[in-house]
Amino acid sequence: MTRIFLSTLCIGLLLSSCKENTQNPDPTDPVLTVDEIAKKYLDAQVDIEAAEVTPDNFKTMKVTLDFEGEGSTVYNYGLDYYEDGRLKSYQELGDESTTKTYSYSDDQVSLESDNGLIKSYALDAQGLAIKANDYEGEKQYFYKNGYLVYAMLAEPSNLRVYDQNGDLTQLGDYAKYEYTDYPNTVRQEVTGPMTVHWTFRDSFLGKFSTNLLKSASFNESNSKWTLQFDYAFDEQGRVTQIVIDRLWEATNETSTITYDLSY
Repeated sequence: MTRIFLSTLCIGLLLSSCKENTQNPDPTDPVLTVDEIAKKYLDAQVDIEAAEVTPDNFKTMKVTLDFEGEGSTVYNYGLDYYEDGRLKSYQELGDESTTKTYSYSDDQVSLESDNGLIKSYALDAQGLAIKANDYEGEKQYFYKNGYLVYAMLAEPSNLRVYDQNGDLTQLGDYAKYEYTDYPNTVRQEVTGPMTVHWTFRDSFLGKFSTNLLKSASFNESNSKWTLQFDYAFDEQGRVTQIVIDRLWEATNETSTITYDLSY
């Protein structure tokens, strides 16, 4: 009787052990590091071979937002540059205007406002930002051929995809872009449908698209924004005006945003 009990007990313990083992996670399941995730995205990005575009540094930007049947709103911006052409500062002009200023060193870029530090970037040997610190915490940046592809803490839907010519064609499943043959001499970068369609940054966060935009579409709230771009140039070939016709497909709401640039 004792032998039977012991045998039954051993079998029960063995079965219990087997059951517990099947419930444990597989210790071989891969947990990717940030660098490994970035490598996956960088490997998927085609090599980019694009000609360098020299920017024309405009000094003022007048933004006129016209809503269909609802009048217009005007914003004015002023920009300043260092002697080497890098963006120094920008501000929305007005009674309570605040200036945001970039300070550069060999291994760091800082962005400050009148109220103090906004964000600081650590640079690599090529002058590209690899880490940033602000109120959101630390963020890491990863590049292919000098173009920003992936930023740690960014949503996967915001991963950047470029064509071989260096034009940003896709922002995850959120945005898609088409381009003109005009060179992007004004640091144009449009990452959302709402005004102001400018990022006010320099190339320490990666190169800009090679050409000016022809169209952009953004998926939001089960519908889509579509933007169509048109341009005017002066006798020197500099961009003097950008006109954006914007449509919100959910309600067929239309608006026109005009950017007048002066040098």
